[in-house]
Amino acid sequence: MSLEARDILRKLRGTPIYIYDTFTKSLIFLFDSKQLLYDIIGIHHVTLNNCINNGKLYLNRFFLSLDIISEFPYESIITSKELVFINR
Repeated sequence: MSLEARDILRKLRGTPIYIYDTFTKSLIFLFDSKQLLYDIIGIHHVTLNNCINNGKLYLNRFFLSLDIISEFPYESIITSKELVFINR
């Protein structure tokens, strides 16, 4: 399967995950699917589910949500490389 087809399927079938930074109070990244989040930052599925379902902060800083929070601005979007660097 081509990379383009994978991206299209991920967007159609995936569950989008929004990552908010509680220090800057802004949206910093949007993942098209949980699987992409697992693959890029290496988060365990149990940890991800705890953060989403129970509102626990990831790394005591990041709030993971299935919904857009309109009160948080979109001005601090970072690259996936920067996100991986923060995760370490």
